[in-house]
Amino acid sequence: MSICGSLAWQAMAEDATEKPAARKESRGQLPAQYGKLGISDEVKNQLYQIDREYDEQIKKLTAEIKELQVERDTKMQEKLTDSQRTQLKTLRDEAAAKRAARGAKMKKGTEGGEDKASPESKVLPKNI
Repeated sequence: MSICGSLAWQAMAEDATEKPAARKESRGQLPAQYGKLGISDEVKNQLYQIDREYDEQIKKLTAEIKELQVERDTKMQEKLTDSQRTQLKTLRDEAAAKRAARGAKMKKGTEGGEDKASPESKVLPKNI
């Protein structure tokens, strides 16, 4: 028994020292429903190329939008009194706790496959 265990351990150690196989470069993902169109590999590659060309621009614009939102929120909060800022923080903390509780409840699953969440709980409140 110890010989078998020793051999198994040695085999696992040898496997761990080997370099993992080279991964194929990720091509991304086609837009929804494109995979059902029977697109040729050549056209798929062209679509992936188009996606790569726009991806960097989209990432930059998304980052810029986030910066603008932070700037906007900061300017809006500067107009509030200290008391209002404190109240806003409390309200946001309470809303975050409710969302976390709903998320935990939803993770546990729903009975009979029925979604128990109310429609308004599916819409996230806008941060101001």
